[in-house]
Amino acid sequence: ALGQPTDGSLPKWAVLQSAAAAARVSRLLVFERVTWSAFFDFHGSHSATLASARCALLLEGFGVFAMLPHAGARKRYLLLTVLLVVPCWVLLFGGGPLTAHLEPMLEQAGARCGILMAVVALSLVFMGGFPTMVSYVLLIQVLVRIHGLDTMKF
Repeated sequence: ALGQPTDGSLPKWAVLQSAAAAARVSRLLVFERVTWSAFFDFHGSHSATLASARCALLLEGFGVFAMLPHAGARKRYLLLTVLLVVPCWVLLFGGGPLTAHLEPMLEQAGARCGILMAVVALSLVFMGGFPTMVSYVLLIQVLVRIHGLDTMKF
């Protein structure tokens, strides 16, 4: 990850992995209910939750730092990284006018996820056949179960 950025698929992968790292950190902080003041208070209480959150943030930060030369290979990739990360951080920090504007949209988007899944499944049938569609739908369901996305609370 410390070599020269390429024009292949590595910069695109680095952008998506950087955005995924931000989403994982946001999910961890929301799921564990860790506040930023407690997170950066190193002289206060030392709980296992805070220690695991700090370790996860450090590990994800190192991963993003290692992928940054590839994600920033072109300005549009860097802009895409920022655009993918901003919704996670806006919802995490919250309290602003943008959060109040986005929350009703999230409720509407959650209600439409079923129809979106059906449209994606039909598209996959036409593009890759029935076995491809079934494998992708099962993969998405497994990832939702593994990462606990169905029980995530904001």
